[in-house]
Amino acid sequence: MSYWEEKHSEDSDKFQSDCINVGHKISTKGANFFMCFVDGSRQSEIAFESAMNLRRKFDHINVFHAYKDIPDLQPASWRHKALETKFDCELTGRIPSTLYSLTFVDRRGSDVNDVVHEVVDPMYFRPESNQRSPLSTPPDFIVMGHHGRKGQKERKASIGTTADQALRNIHYPCMIVKNLVPAGERSYLMAV
Repeated sequence: MSYWEEKHSEDSDKFQSDCINVGHKISTKGANFFMCFVDGSRQSEIAFESAMNLRRKFDHINVFHAYKDIPDLQPASWRHKALETKFDCELTGRIPSTLYSLTFVDRRGSDVNDVVHEVVDPMYFRPESNQRSPLSTPPDFIVMGHHGRKGQKERKASIGTTADQALRNIHYPCMIVKNLVPAGERSYLMAV
């Protein structure tokens, strides 16, 4: 390996560890509530793995999916029952059932961004609020993929619409994950 390849490899590994350390610093207050957005795409699986890597011993993880049930137009692996079973099996094998939850919300024609915003709106977690969020507590940290089922945009620098909306409008720290393999600045996007 040449000097420059070795140097780039060290820089990439350092950047990845720095991003993971930011997540760990946020989570130093004790047991935390991590929220991971999934939709069945490869990117959501990468986000899920990153959330599991960030998670410490007593942290709670919530797997969230806003689905629109149209069986004729979706592959079987993208349907909400298949995703629910998949993540339930995956989590059961890794952590105790008291430390994870699955939140699958039927969006009923609404835009996924609207559903996400409603679920994590800080107003819904106040005791005096008339409306309640399906989550038991506000998330401490949100992890999501760079893009969703539609795939990456033509412009390589842009992110998916849900990731973009989350970074702009959600009032909690977010981590947008592009890939698990360290690729320097191109692997993670953090908003704290």
